[in-house]
Amino acid sequence: MDALDERLVTLLRHDARRSVSDLAVDLGVSRATVR
Repeated sequence: MDALDERLVTLLRHDARRSVSDLAVDLGVSRATVR
């Protein structure tokens, strides 16, 4: 896992119901990257 994956897991641990769009904005990446 790289740093982006770790950040994504952290965000999902806090709120697993967040949308892909919201996660992408917080991570500074595209929606396709989050998927």
